[in-house]
Amino acid sequence: MFPLSTVVFPGSEFRLQVFEERYLDMIDDCIQSKTGFGVCLIEKGHEVGGGDQRCNIGTLASISQLEDSGSGQFELNCLGETRIRVIEWLPEIPYPNALIEDEEADDFESLSKEKVDTLSEILASTHTKFAELSRAVFSPLPAITDATIRSLYHLAEISFLGPYDRYRILAAGTLKERLRLLKELLEESDEIFTNELNLRGSSNQ
Repeated sequence: MFPLSTVVFPGSEFRLQVFEERYLDMIDDCIQSKTGFGVCLIEKGHEVGGGDQRCNIGTLASISQLEDSGSGQFELNCLGETRIRVIEWLPEIPYPNALIEDEEADDFESLSKEKVDTLSEILASTHTKFAELSRAVFSPLPAITDATIRSLYHLAEISFLGPYDRYRILAAGTLKERLRLLKELLEESDEIFTNELNLRGSSNQ
């Protein structure tokens, strides 16, 4: 297991810099056994040195590329694969270990393209407002062409939500709850940017 201060979703591509001896051992074991590793959000504490408190819902990840950056450090390109639940944390000899199970929501009837499109529209609105506030030029958001679990994860990943809210999305036990929660959080985020634009407009008058 690799505890992090960020949330990794199934379908997420991410990069890790590994330099702690225990995680170098972990990566070596993953490569030798041709297996992945679990990623979970640190609830309290820090990534380096241990002694952290960890969330029990995470993501199983695979290593797609490994680069030796010198001085005993490695750069990893990784991909989130499946949502997992930690059943039991095991002794850290020499790195974090856990007994896990694959666990994903299966109420697929709750998903629809219409609902996903609604979420995409809210997020597109927020990105437009952020671009206006920051005066930066951004590429248009990629179109979501299907209604899948990974579509929801992708929308959460490209949103402005913080780690705790992202974890709430990952941890939601049903798709119905995940849709409701994601819509609520995206609307709250959009409202924040709307209010900021209104404040700036008032101050410029």
